[in-house]
Formats: sequence, C-alpha cells, structure tokens
Amino acid sequence: MYSPGLGEHILVEEVELDRPARRTKRPAFTAIPLVWATNMAKAAGIPGAAVLVLLHYMAWKARSPTFQLSNALLTKYGIDRKVKYRVLAHLEAAGQIKIERRGPKKAPVVTLLTPP
Repeated sequence: MYSPGLGEHILVEEVELDRPARRTKRPAFTAIPLVWATNMAKAAGIPGAAVLVLLHYMAWKARSPTFQLSNALLTKYGIDRKVKYRVLAHLEAAGQIKIERRGPKKAPVVTLLTPP
C-alpha cells in the first residue's frame, strides 16, 4: 500500500476483527425530581403512587432493598401517614414487600421483595 505521507510503499497486514459483543438491553430508566413526582401523584388523585416513588428512592439511597420509611420523609412531600400505612398494607398483602414493625413511634423497616 502506498503512503502519501511517507512517499513510499509500506507493508500492511489485514487482520479480521471479531464482532463487538452485543450489549444487553437495560430496562428503561428515568430520573425525576421527587417533588414533581409527588405533586403529580396528588394532582392525579393517587397519593399512594407518591409512596411507591419514595419506596424506590429510599431503596436507592440505602443501596439496599431494606430501609426505614419514616413519616417525616412523607410529610416533607405532603403525604399523610395514613396513606403510607394503607399502601404498605396493600403491598405486603400482595407479597411485594416485607414489613418489620418495631413498635409505636418507630419507623417500620421495609424490605422490597421485588427490587427495582
């Protein structure tokens, strides 16, 4: 092969490369502000959806499917504690979470059985 930069012919060896490995498809993912998600859930009339978003957030923050879910966090986003208990009861009955109740005035420890 001739190289114009060198002004001479150079020896070129052709090598067949393996095809690049296919990437496995990851599930769709999005990042959303918690305030936006909770406001939208309340505006849609389903404040329980905000609890689901916060469950996912707490698992991510704890880097574990097991974490404490305090009423203070929910209050920060305008979610009533009664909504929290109702949603947790439904998820526990459906086998999606496990709840460790630690007594009155203590935040329950939630374990996501089907982590996101």
